[in-house]
Amino acid sequence: MRTVNILDKNYGISKRMNYAIIAAGEGSRLAEEGICTPKPLVPILGKPMLVRLLDLMSVENAETIAIIINPQMPEVLEVLRLWQETHKNIDLRICQQRTPSSMHSFSVLSEVMPVGRFILTTVDALFQPDCFHAFVSEWEKAEKSQMDALFAVTPFVDDEKPLWISTDREGMITEFSDEGPRPFVSGGIYAFHTDIAFPFLEACLASGQSRMRNFQRALLEAGQRIRSFVFPKIMDIDHASDISKAEKWLSGESSVLLIYRAPEFSPNSVEKDAAILNAVGKGLEASCDVCYVSETEVTRELLNNFARVYSMGRRQQTLLLLQQAIRHRPELLVVNHPAGVQITTQSRSTTLELLATVGINVPAFWSYEPANDDLFQCDSALQQLLPGWVKGMHPAGVSAGDVSFVETPLEADTKVITMASQGYVDIIVSRHCPGTLLKVYCVVTPEEKPWLRWFAPDSVCQIEPGKTECVLSDMAQRIAGVLNLQVFGFDVICDQEGCFWVIDVNDWPSFSVFQEEAAKEIAKL
Repeated sequence: MRTVNILDKNYGISKRMNYAIIAAGEGSRLAEEGICTPKPLVPILGKPMLVRLLDLMSVENAETIAIIINPQMPEVLEVLRLWQETHKNIDLRICQQRTPSSMHSFSVLSEVMPVGRFILTTVDALFQPDCFHAFVSEWEKAEKSQMDALFAVTPFVDDEKPLWISTDREGMITEFSDEGPRPFVSGGIYAFHTDIAFPFLEACLASGQSRMRNFQRALLEAGQRIRSFVFPKIMDIDHASDISKAEKWLSGESSVLLIYRAPEFSPNSVEKDAAILNAVGKGLEASCDVCYVSETEVTRELLNNFARVYSMGRRQQTLLLLQQAIRHRPELLVVNHPAGVQITTQSRSTTLELLATVGINVPAFWSYEPANDDLFQCDSALQQLLPGWVKGMHPAGVSAGDVSFVETPLEADTKVITMASQGYVDIIVSRHCPGTLLKVYCVVTPEEKPWLRWFAPDSVCQIEPGKTECVLSDMAQRIAGVLNLQVFGFDVICDQEGCFWVIDVNDWPSFSVFQEEAAKEIAKL
């Protein structure tokens, strides 16, 4: 370790990853709230923030670590000396200097950093190690032609004046804004090339700029390609209360991930589906650390950071990642279980067959199977189901065309062939069940009576409420058991003879007017 002369630049080109840490702040807000420890040495789960960050960088193949500290905090320098004694393979370059802003601190660091790629962060940025590893890996493998910089962004907002960020569909940053909300905020972790970043840094300082956000804007305005990398959560330690929050989160014991459903699987219901998940999260926040992500942002590394997952996701990739996570961590709680979601969202025929195996009445149905003869009008089994419903599932999402009423064999034949040509899978023709339609919502906990709400949307219900409640509760328990679902809805027809027929099962509905009640029950899971 050495305290360097910031005019000495003869360090050569690094073969491993270079890092830089801004740790020159005074931590005045923490001091005002009774935290007398220098900010870089504030312990999180028993380890100073600075040491935690150095250890993470060491694990991530650090060649050099440049760090700027406040010269009025000698205890920070002593901690760095002790750390260097046990990490002699890393070149620790310490600058002791007070600066008026983080951009000025960055400028000081630029004088001692090797040429090439590097990653910069502030000392109080807290994040899960797996996410940092993924960020470093992304930067290591990135071709220079693909991006000029990689910035950490997060949907978690816990800053008084966040820098809001918008991105395009490819994850490229399109806007930095002081006004929100936007999809993300800056996470304070940046990956650069020295030959790109440093000239812009010098130009910003020469023009009188002093804030890192203005440096970021300058890069974007000049046409630099800045890719975003989503961290589910990044916390800054600005207040004394942040310490306990961070420890609770990083310990992982009470961490919960909530996954929003992709828009293509929520036609005309994006806001309603998001609302029920938000309500569940609100109910969990008092006792858990909660993080929200879209199912498009789910990764294997992300799932490793959480003890529980509440997922509305339906994409094949989402379900596969969740199933892999459960295989590797059997103790992981996932609601709904991805195996159940996969069945109900990809195969109506399998769903109905499974329901029948546990004694639930389902309408008779005929399944389409591709064959040389694509005409089914003469199929006696098909004719006996009419009038009925043609139903299919499309991998691309849900639409109104997934279900159609047909009366004649010709109509059924035409609709089936049309859906098959459009890429629909698991196409069935099911018998129409005349009677009263009931929509049922339920949350099922093992060995407890299901939470249940139901109503008849299209007519005045003439059936006995007490008997209906008993029958539907029994159905809910059977459905939950055979399909491995905990949060779901199902549609039932009560015919003129008082028999109940299940015609559809929906994983995690929006719960209509029962949303507030349902959210409390789901949070209990």
